[in-house]
Order: sequence, then structure tokens, then C-alpha cells
Amino acid sequence: MDNLQDALYALVNRPAGLFLERFELDVTLDCATQNTNATAKSVWTGDHPALNDELLKFGSSFIKDNHDPDYYLGEFLYTAGSVDLSPISVDNVTIGYGYTQTLEIMPIEIKDNNGVTGGMPKRIVSADIYLTSTLAVQLEGNRVLTFESGLDLTIKPETITGLRKFYLLGYSERPTLVVENDIPVPCEALALGAEVEY
Repeated sequence: MDNLQDALYALVNRPAGLFLERFELDVTLDCATQNTNATAKSVWTGDHPALNDELLKFGSSFIKDNHDPDYYLGEFLYTAGSVDLSPISVDNVTIGYGYTQTLEIMPIEIKDNNGVTGGMPKRIVSADIYLTSTLAVQLEGNRVLTFESGLDLTIKPETITGLRKFYLLGYSERPTLVVENDIPVPCEALALGAEVEY
């Protein structure tokens, strides 16, 4: 039995009723369930009333015991406990509601010998983001992916670990940076830096 001190629960009002749900740090979908099969298949069935008749996101994991999807299979309609992923065939799926991870920094203000730059037009020339074990991320709408459609789903994709640089345009009096990931695969940013012109 789980130690309640180590788990976070929420009472969630879904279209199908009230559900007591537990947060899992290694699951990238909301209200997720995982199913496995001995062989790869396209049609999956299961009884999950909180997900019925919903357009849901589907992921597949290279390692069956890991809930964190390595592949994003797409959005499919889950109706009456069944979904057809054709033409995709996999031996495991993680099913759930998608959500967007969003990180926005505070507006950049610079203090120099002439004072502060509040109210002055500034431009973020470039931004550096340090990632670890990441499969997808976007900064200011510029997306970095480590996988493409048509990949062999039997081969585990390579994650990004290290620095990625983005070049940006536009001026603002209060410039910020927004890091997002709307694909249910691992995304972890450790640090963010920017070069600012004013």
C-alpha cells in the first residue's frame, strides 16, 4: 500500500463522474492508463469510463514497465472502450488527456551604469536552453524534435541532453521567454539564458 505522505491525490470531476486520482511524476498524460499486449496490434480495448468518447492522446513506450511514452502516436477517438490506431501497430499504449507544459520567465530587466532598462525597448537576440533526457520542446514557437514520423517503433529514440540555441526576433519593453511542450514525451529544462540587446 502506498504511503500517503509520498503521494498527491485529487478529486477530479470528469464528464463520466467523480474520480480519485493520484499524480505520477513519470506519466506525461492526464488521467492516463497503460495497456500491454504480447504482440503488436492496432485495435486496443479496455474499460476506462473516465476516457470514453473523448479525443485522446496516445503514446507508446519502448520499455513496457515505464509509463513515460517514448513515442507520441497522435490523437484518436476512444469510444466505448475501444480505439483503432491503424496503420500503427504497437505492443503497448499509454492513453490519456494531453496537456501543455509551459514555463515563462519573468520579464527581463537590465541594470547597468545608466540605471535600469524598465520601459525601454529590448530585444532577445538569442536564448540558450540546457535540456536533459528530452524528446520534444519548443521555445517561443521554435520546436526541437528528436523523432520523425515513420520511425521504427522497435528502436528507442535518442533524447536530447545538452545546450540548444535559438535565435529570436522582435522588440518589447518587457521581453520574456516561453518554453512549452504539447507532446506527451519527456521534456526537462535545467537552465535558460538569454542575450539581450537594448
